[in-house]
Amino acid sequence: MSPKKKSRATIQVVIANNDEPLVVDENIVRARSLVASELPESATVWDISGLLIEGEPAKRETVVKWLNLAYRASRRKPYEQPSAQQPDTTTAAELYELLAFADSIASSQNVYLPLVANNELRKLRIQIGNLPEAFEPVRPAVDGRPYVFCNCNEEPSLHLSDPGVDMCKSIRIPENSEAALTDEVVEQVGKLLYISYKLKLEPLLQRLHMFVAAAAAPAAANEQRRAIIPRDK
Repeated sequence: MSPKKKSRATIQVVIANNDEPLVVDENIVRARSLVASELPESATVWDISGLLIEGEPAKRETVVKWLNLAYRASRRKPYEQPSAQQPDTTTAAELYELLAFADSIASSQNVYLPLVANNELRKLRIQIGNLPEAFEPVRPAVDGRPYVFCNCNEEPSLHLSDPGVDMCKSIRIPENSEAALTDEVVEQVGKLLYISYKLKLEPLLQRLHMFVAAAAAPAAANEQRRAIIPRDK
């Protein structure tokens, strides 16, 4: 009679908002998070319901993304298979939340470094929200291309000029919205710069500095093209 295969030890990760606990491989989370590694050996629960990111509890989606990365770093299948309808881009807010969560649980670096690989950073977008339904979503890529505010066809727009390619694209924006959109961009980029410096994520820092340099590039005297990030920001 063959011996029974020993089952892997599990631990329940308790998250906020009354979500069901996540039952995960105990060895993986202990190995990939210093905070989890310091739990008592007898612990059956890892309660992170009180962990806050920007004053809000960590979202289930963010925790699962980290778990998928931790499982991958341990050469295991994802904890939870991503949805087939998952977008092929990552917003700055999503990336910040995931990196801030990794930082807050003292995640090992090899878990989150894949997030700043070149193929992943090509998907990074600044998500500008709170626009009326009649307007196309504004999602500038963080890749050094120049985005400016301008009046295209006598309508306020966010204008993208693609260097090296004879093409441009303009996205219509509401009247008198430039200041609010600038604040959104500055907030998202500022948060990513902070966490990137803290975690020493050089590839992401390079991308962000390229974006800021391009977004602040237009001359102040040019009334037709206005910087997304004014130099006084």
